[in-house]
Amino acid sequence: MRRSAYIYSVSAVMGLVFSLLLAACSFVHEVLPPCEHYLHFVYDYNMKFADAWQHEADQVSLFIFDEEGNYLKEMNISAEEARRNNILLDLQPGTYQILAWTGLNSDDYLCLAPADRTNSRIKDYSVRMNAEAQNVDRDLVPLFYGMQTVTIPDAATSDIRFPLMKDTNTFRLIIQADANNTSSSVPSDEFEFSITDNNALLAYNNTAVTEELPLTYSPYYLGDGDIHDPEGNVVLTTTCAELNTNRLIYGTHPRLTIRHKTTGKVWLNVDLIEYIMLMPTEGSLDKMLDREHPQQEYLDREDEYVIVFFFTQSSNGNMINVRITINGWTVRINNIEM
Repeated sequence: MRRSAYIYSVSAVMGLVFSLLLAACSFVHEVLPPCEHYLHFVYDYNMKFADAWQHEADQVSLFIFDEEGNYLKEMNISAEEARRNNILLDLQPGTYQILAWTGLNSDDYLCLAPADRTNSRIKDYSVRMNAEAQNVDRDLVPLFYGMQTVTIPDAATSDIRFPLMKDTNTFRLIIQADANNTSSSVPSDEFEFSITDNNALLAYNNTAVTEELPLTYSPYYLGDGDIHDPEGNVVLTTTCAELNTNRLIYGTHPRLTIRHKTTGKVWLNVDLIEYIMLMPTEGSLDKMLDREHPQQEYLDREDEYVIVFFFTQSSNGNMINVRITINGWTVRINNIEM
């Protein structure tokens, strides 16, 4: 009898313990927060190979698709939230394709997408430069692009690094007298500067749709700059122009043109990318991570170009272009007379 009572007591205690364990597990399950997933933008695809997103952060439009590229939803990230750079993704476990552009809240770019996005796919999305009469003559809001396949894990939190690329380029064009001809000056109102390229429309994969009409990029700034001697006297005046372009694609042939207004004569008309690649880029190209396409990586990492055209005057007073520097590198050219 005592043995039966003992067995009954042990069984009762074990049952009670088991019940408590079940309750505890249920309690733990209920109080544990749901797994959260955060996206962090990174902009280190530049010539410094360092993350500069905090300096560049702006509004971001995120387009989210399933693994097969079918549209699911859009997220609009404010500039303030982008600077905090801790974007909560409300997504179920699974694999997604995420497409990102900045600048779509500005007047500079138009997102082209189906009016009814229910059955749209990632390939249906692109960004077009907003241009009047195919001409762009304003200081553009930088356009950043990114696309990445993202996997949201089950029963685990995650932090997702989302790299971005800057598509917008700034060109500073300067015309000044050569060192041996410092008595000459060039008023800014004598020249017209332009870059023409077929890159108005960028597809979902950031390639240019070249069937589009070409764009002409004109300066948003045109002025004179004075160079002084040690005593502070102006020794010559330079012409300075600044303009933006969309993404440069290696293998295409954008044209840089400088025209003299009075005579209408074209002083320079060159393949811009060929000229950029004339400078000693070997050292820079050696740093590129894409060994198959180092030229394109260089064009994508570099976003500022300073091009100085040095000239001298011939005996008849015409200007002769004798050399060019691109980002500090000198390129010797055949004399071009105007």
